[in-house]
Amino acid sequence: MSVPEPFIGLYWGKARPATEGPTWHPLAYHCLDVAAAMAAMLDIRPAWLVSIARQSGLTVDETRKRLILVAAFHDLGKFAENFQWKAPEVFATLQPDADTRLTNSRGHGDVGHLFWDRFCDEREDATLDAIGPWIMAAVAHHGAPTDGGLVLAEAMSAISRANADAFIDTVLALVGRPTTSRCLSKSETWRVAGLVMLSDWIGSNQRWFPYREPSEDLEFYWRGAQIQAARAVGEADLGEALAALEFGLSDLLGPSARPSPLQAWASQESVPAEPTLYLIEDLTGSGKTEAALILAHRLIAAGQAEGIYWALPTMATANGLYRRLEGRYQALFAKDSVRPSLVLAHSSRDLNMPFQLSIGEGFDVRHKGGEGEQDLSAEAHCAAFIAEDRKKTFLAQVGVGTLDQALLAVLPVRHQALRLATLSRRVLVID
Repeated sequence: MSVPEPFIGLYWGKARPATEGPTWHPLAYHCLDVAAAMAAMLDIRPAWLVSIARQSGLTVDETRKRLILVAAFHDLGKFAENFQWKAPEVFATLQPDADTRLTNSRGHGDVGHLFWDRFCDEREDATLDAIGPWIMAAVAHHGAPTDGGLVLAEAMSAISRANADAFIDTVLALVGRPTTSRCLSKSETWRVAGLVMLSDWIGSNQRWFPYREPSEDLEFYWRGAQIQAARAVGEADLGEALAALEFGLSDLLGPSARPSPLQAWASQESVPAEPTLYLIEDLTGSGKTEAALILAHRLIAAGQAEGIYWALPTMATANGLYRRLEGRYQALFAKDSVRPSLVLAHSSRDLNMPFQLSIGEGFDVRHKGGEGEQDLSAEAHCAAFIAEDRKKTFLAQVGVGTLDQALLAVLPVRHQALRLATLSRRVLVID
């Protein structure tokens, strides 16, 4: 382990410790925590990476490198004094001679965006300038787009700009520089923004990334952060199961079930290679729900998606379908694969006992404080990390909820990019 880079001990990235120990976490370390979380997420959910690469016209390796880089640079704006003074006691200890006049109220996302533009202008590096659209998405990780109209010198001193430059150069040496000047279109910025939001939430979790003293150089710290990130995504239960080789009506209704004409069609429909819209109309009792599940499985098995979100008009209908699926949904996936999560997504799900008992390590009412045996399937499971916030709904491999949860992905609300990014790999069933 070499001597830590000088800038590591000058800037805090997190300053709300959850446990005893250091009262602040170095900004450079936090940025690498988030970059490591991005790398681990791409490893555990490679379909995201492949899809972004395909849409961007880049190789998978180049796309992965760029995503890790923009995750590492998501908090560049925190090098600015106007952010560092948000924890005045900490910053005064780290830099007692810092300029106290740099207290412009603009957020660190705006500052980071402007700083990157300046950095690229000064370096005249086309390969770095090419990732600008993704940098713009990454610095918006707090859930809203950045804005212009800021003079950088009002928020950030020349000393801090030089330290941020040194941090960027160090990260480029660790992760690797972009190898092509192919300019990235803005078509994937929504997905990049969503993945950086998720990576930031993982990388900010003190259970997985506790505060550290600024005693390690970035090369040494980066190796440890990657190990921690792999553990984090594993403990968060974010892996996705492979599709079962076969799935049919008997998996839903038992071996004696006989398919209706609609269900027989769903079982035999050829799945196209491009995005597809299916409209299923039939009489009440014709088995539309089962037909939709069979068709959704065929899409998943063909690689068009990894999971399903079932959007219903009311909470009551969502609760009803949840009860129908809780003991059956795992048949959609390979038995020897990871355990898929089934989430219930609506505003009153905290009152739904079957769902609440499914959170975490599965459920057993004898160990969950229930009042005795209930008619609940022991197979229903939702990872606690996914269940803690409805913004994470579409991280679950199977979701049942109300239509508004899906509509939020395309409305101008905070963190909608995360919903959209995760929904992009789901079969959306509107019932």
